[in-house]
Amino acid sequence: MGLTLTRGPAGLRLRGLRLLRPRRDFGDGTLDFDAWAVSLGPCWRLRLPAGWAILPCAEFGLGVQWARSRDFDVNGADSAPWRVINTTTTLQAPLSASVRANALLGGAFHLHRQDYLIDERRAEAQPAFAPFFGLGLELGFEIDSGK
Repeated sequence: MGLTLTRGPAGLRLRGLRLLRPRRDFGDGTLDFDAWAVSLGPCWRLRLPAGWAILPCAEFGLGVQWARSRDFDVNGADSAPWRVINTTTTLQAPLSASVRANALLGGAFHLHRQDYLIDERRAEAQPAFAPFFGLGLELGFEIDSGK
């Protein structure tokens, strides 16, 4: 879910994010991942016909990520900060005057990398860069430039 304010082609985006990742199976147990975050940054609105738009954006993301082990002899959970610089390209489709459906493709440059261990073995090493895609809804408002 997000909010974008634009004036002419320039804008500012604020989004709430839930990052979904698949469960990892290790034979004797599994590792589940989850993350919640917010991101904020500038965007540029490129108008397309019928109210559609493309928005390239650069955002700073801040949140928390965690992993939880299941079905091992000893289970546990660990959390860490999630801090990234995101670059995204979003395709927007209008649903009403201010509500838009979004499909986005991007990449996250991790400013904090978290490794998760099981029995002192590295089970998950977070990469410095991770591509992602997303779907969502957004409120969008254009501020009159007075022209």
